[in-house]
Amino acid sequence: MYVSFYPLTLAKDVHVLSKLYRIKGPDPQCDKALPHLGSGPAIYKTSLNLYTFNMNLNSWIQGRTSPEPMKTIEAIKWAHENGFDAVDITAYYIPGYSNTAMPTEEQQKEILAFAKSIKEYSDNLGIAISGTGIQNNFADPNQKRRELDIERTKFYIQVAAEMGAPVIRVFAGPPPADILRSGWEAITKDRITPAIQEIADFAQENYPSVEIGVQNHGDMLAMANQVLQLLEWVDRDNVGIVNDTGYYRDFMSLDARGYDWYSDIALILPYSNNFQVKKKPGGAETTELMDLERIFKDMRSSSYGRNGEYVPVELLWNPGDEGYPGDLAEPPYEETLAFLTKMKIAMERTKRSDIYSDLSGIYLSTGGLNEEFYAGKTNYTQTVDNNVTNVTVTAKKAESQAVIRVNGEIVESGKPSGQIALNVGINTISIVVSGANDVEKTYTIEITREAQAKTPSLDLAPLETLIAVAKAITNNNSVYTDSSFAVLQTAIEEAVSALTSIKTEQDLMEALKALQDAIDGLEKVSPGLGDNDGGKGPGKDGDDNQGGKGPGSNDKQNQGKNSNEQIDKSGSKLPVTATSMFTMLLMGIALLLAGVGSMFVDKRRRIRG
Repeated sequence: MYVSFYPLTLAKDVHVLSKLYRIKGPDPQCDKALPHLGSGPAIYKTSLNLYTFNMNLNSWIQGRTSPEPMKTIEAIKWAHENGFDAVDITAYYIPGYSNTAMPTEEQQKEILAFAKSIKEYSDNLGIAISGTGIQNNFADPNQKRRELDIERTKFYIQVAAEMGAPVIRVFAGPPPADILRSGWEAITKDRITPAIQEIADFAQENYPSVEIGVQNHGDMLAMANQVLQLLEWVDRDNVGIVNDTGYYRDFMSLDARGYDWYSDIALILPYSNNFQVKKKPGGAETTELMDLERIFKDMRSSSYGRNGEYVPVELLWNPGDEGYPGDLAEPPYEETLAFLTKMKIAMERTKRSDIYSDLSGIYLSTGGLNEEFYAGKTNYTQTVDNNVTNVTVTAKKAESQAVIRVNGEIVESGKPSGQIALNVGINTISIVVSGANDVEKTYTIEITREAQAKTPSLDLAPLETLIAVAKAITNNNSVYTDSSFAVLQTAIEEAVSALTSIKTEQDLMEALKALQDAIDGLEKVSPGLGDNDGGKGPGKDGDDNQGGKGPGSNDKQNQGKNSNEQIDKSGSKLPVTATSMFTMLLMGIALLLAGVGSMFVDKRRRIRG
């Protein structure tokens, strides 16, 4: 997946921020070797995050009677008796803990003593402690408050070591008030990153058994690309991610419905040093339930669990939920056990011996596979043109220690193989993957090279357009001669037929020319004259009109050279009229009138005389 980061100082609203931090596509960061990439077989150990009983534990801490109070050691005992391998003891449930204040020296002694007693109690029961956590805000604009949280975290790293917790969970913090002005990148680089580096260095120097687990929580770490970028900036071997399956979403969005949670979960798996399996991927307030088999399939295809990491369950409850502690006379035991059972079933169903021989992708230089790739599918096909004579295969392994052979030759994961010649017909390519447990899996690709080159497809749109133009020409009012219109109809039929038989560009040009000639050859009927004589009337080359020498014939003297020849509005020639005779008649009348006028004048002269 591609991680694209932009300065956010010019962002003007939350929508812009969210769009800038969308995951766009492949990114080399995904292949970069970071801490916590294990090599042994995955052994998934379940853990109960005590936040599942948060309301009941808080009743005990705060001295309330409702919901039913529950002590920390009671929660540990219940988890042991009901099949959990470990517990995650959030520091909220240690008396004296505060989200905002640094414990006094006396409180620190009491907290450390309680942590030690928890470890001893758990050891005696035979249940492990998978982690602990605190609340903090490293994104706070107030430097004094950030420094206080850094000191608080350092103290609780000591507490984690005292109780035997391998990971302490911390947060990046919620988007601060200046997020629109300062931007995600600046806040993360200038505030969050240095704070995590400081506590990581402190842990490494003083309590090396405790790792830092930064939890994505829909806050400043809402999306996988933000998590990956933070890890790159922090650059500490003892820092990983607490992969919270219920808190991936668009940055600064309260609505996680429709988000691609599972892609983000899978992307962060190789960088996870702890986990939280939630009941709902979109958040406690939504309705869609977690696809547990999808989670464990992805987990088994990753390295998570190879170093003995735990898979804690953390269930959240809203009013109206089945198991909401406020509605129960006891903590939500039944509902928690029901979820644990579902999770164990999913873990069992996703077991397979060849998990370490998986590929995460197959790519051919000749294009995509016909089938969608997934690790469990081993047979694929592709068809290529005759002019494709060779191919290279790029296979990517899912397990870091697997060995890939393409047609018997070892190839590096993510690198193309040598050129493989393609014969006409079916060519079988084998990809054998040998896993760290010596189990082999063979992926097979059948590439069919076509027998002969394809003829480039012709664009028949010009002929189709011309046919439509020709069909739009009608002769309802006998505008055109019957014979020329009939020629057009025949040409249309031939053009329509040619659409299914044209094979070459020359065929297409000839069909276009034939139809265009028929359109151009339409002849209009002369005004007042029919066409029942087959076109042998005036203006035609008929045999009954003085051998074709009558008016409007093709005699050279009448081919458009008569000064009296007229053109109608459409450009057609009008027949020659009796204009010359009419002119002579007018001249005669004029002479007659002139003569009468002369006689009248002469007569009046005589009378006067």
